[in-house]
Amino acid sequence: MGMTWVIEVIGFIFTSLFIAFEFWTSCTRDVGLPHCYGCYTSAFITWSMVWQGLWVIHLYTFLLLVSRDFEMYIGGGLLSELMTNVLDRGIPRQGIVFYVAESVMLIAWWVIGVCVVISSNSCLRGGRIYGDVGRSGLLFWWTIWNLVIWIPLMIFGRFTLAPAKYVEDKPRLIPRPAIPAPAPVPVAAPSPPPRAQPFAIPQREEPVASAAQMPKPRSRSPTPRETGGSVVIM
Repeated sequence: MGMTWVIEVIGFIFTSLFIAFEFWTSCTRDVGLPHCYGCYTSAFITWSMVWQGLWVIHLYTFLLLVSRDFEMYIGGGLLSELMTNVLDRGIPRQGIVFYVAESVMLIAWWVIGVCVVISSNSCLRGGRIYGDVGRSGLLFWWTIWNLVIWIPLMIFGRFTLAPAKYVEDKPRLIPRPAIPAPAPVPVAAPSPPPRAQPFAIPQREEPVASAAQMPKPRSRSPTPRETGGSVVIM
């Protein structure tokens, strides 16, 4: 595609030079508006200027889309390829719609150019008796060249000849990652004994009395009420 784009740019340069040369040699501005004396010279110049403008815009728009990974396969469906660029490649829909509309205009102007070339054959019957200097040979043949070369340039410069190929790598066995052994739980170091405070009062530990050392309860004499009114002498 790069070489095709270079050929297109060279064609733009030559078209501009030929238009300027034909306007300089066959046209005049004596009346106030440009007027060309050659047969169909005005038609060839007008068509060539519009044709070059549309072609330049078409190429520039295509380069902008290519920078966003735009691609058209020549053997694929037109609508399906356009939807693939919008949905899969994320290209803005407005850019693709403008590119398609500009392409339609370019094709329509190409048909008009064919009609201009065919209609210019009426200049062959003329001569000085018709008040003109004949048909411009330079723009006539250059217009035919543009009409013919435009078709292969659009094929090789706008479409890919083969669909995109996706290279699939061989399946690779990914080793299972080794699980490291659990780290040992750190053992807390024993806390140091509390330090004795210099001004603390030592506590006295009192001995605990055993059951044998406990004092026995003293027995008491029953009261008269408990003995039924009689007194018991111990």
